[in-house]
Amino acid sequence: MKEYKPFVKDLQALVAGFQGRNDLQWKEKAISSINGLASHELRSRVPLEERRSSGAFFTDTLLGSEILNSYKLTFGNRVVFYDPACGAGNLLISAKSHYEKQLSQKRVRLEVSGTDIHSEFIDASKLRLSIFDLLHQNPAKDYSEQFIVTNGLQPNLFYESATHIFTNPPFNQIEASRSIKWATGKVSAAALFIDAIINNTNPGTEIIAILPDVLRSGSRYQKWRAHVSKYCEIDNIKLLGQFDSFTDVDVFSVMLKKKNLATEESNHDWNTSVVNPSKVSDFFDVSVGTVVDNRDPHEGIKRPYLISRGLKGWTELRHTDLKRKHKGKMIKSPFVVVKRTSRHGDNHRAIATLVVMPEPVYVDNHLIVLKPLKGGIKACKKLLKSLKSQSTDKWIDDQIRCRHLTVKVVAEIPFFDL
Repeated sequence: MKEYKPFVKDLQALVAGFQGRNDLQWKEKAISSINGLASHELRSRVPLEERRSSGAFFTDTLLGSEILNSYKLTFGNRVVFYDPACGAGNLLISAKSHYEKQLSQKRVRLEVSGTDIHSEFIDASKLRLSIFDLLHQNPAKDYSEQFIVTNGLQPNLFYESATHIFTNPPFNQIEASRSIKWATGKVSAAALFIDAIINNTNPGTEIIAILPDVLRSGSRYQKWRAHVSKYCEIDNIKLLGQFDSFTDVDVFSVMLKKKNLATEESNHDWNTSVVNPSKVSDFFDVSVGTVVDNRDPHEGIKRPYLISRGLKGWTELRHTDLKRKHKGKMIKSPFVVVKRTSRHGDNHRAIATLVVMPEPVYVDNHLIVLKPLKGGIKACKKLLKSLKSQSTDKWIDDQIRCRHLTVKVVAEIPFFDL
């Protein structure tokens, strides 16, 4: 992250130029430097592709404070916040801002520590925390021993000394090591960081994490969720929506507390709403369309072929000109298809179409197929009405914020009898 070095030099000059808190020009620059400026400088200086490849997206300091307001932490005679992927130190600044005065009144010292693989971020963290100290009428502390360049996925002494973890780990995809039991291949780095935190912290450590929504709602991370539930108590989960106006990823926060002893793996409910006892899968068989168009050969019987693009929602489809050959499963009418592409903020989350065609059809894998177990067209029409309701939209928003609906989520949608 050499592009970030000029900002680090600006921070060095700001610390060196401190001549007292009555210097209003210095104070204005200092306040900016510990708030949104670090993120702005990252976006303006470091190319987007480089930020994506390394997962370098900083959490706003104000958002960090809002998240801390949402959870009640417990403090003893010693309080140490550690961020294993600290970036420029935003979350640790939030922790100091939120708790330092409160703890000092109880004569408890708040310490912070951080690690990151980028030396420029570590330098920025140390300098910004020194600026925070100067702004709050404290001598500028030397943070050299509390912040080091290392990979937070590996064991270190900071894990052992931490009483609290506050982190927004990278979201980029990296290869899981062979020791990971809940996944193989490339997975979200955020999931691996939580795994490392669980493995390396002491029992009783409280963990607040900002994570991509796919970890909460994605079917691929079901084993990860069970693994976390085995080793941690899980406090309430808060949906935060889009990470920021520049980053098109929905996130959530969660508070964990490492257990003294691991318990049986459990599928802790990571969702935030109550599931209606009557759900879609009680009345429909739910599956993904079987045709992968860019991979499957055009062989077999030629039949009508349904794709997501151009498919009108909330209508009855009785004819399509698009056809293709396929050797896989064909589906007989009546049935409902739902577009898999769906995101928080859409007018409707489960856009559905009733298919009533005279011959069997092939269905693309970008559509979810709902075949009535009984009731035929009448059941399908009731389903469309239910899926179009605001209750369904709210339920899905609570369940999943990533861009694609899963079979599991669609199967669990409450069947509202409207």
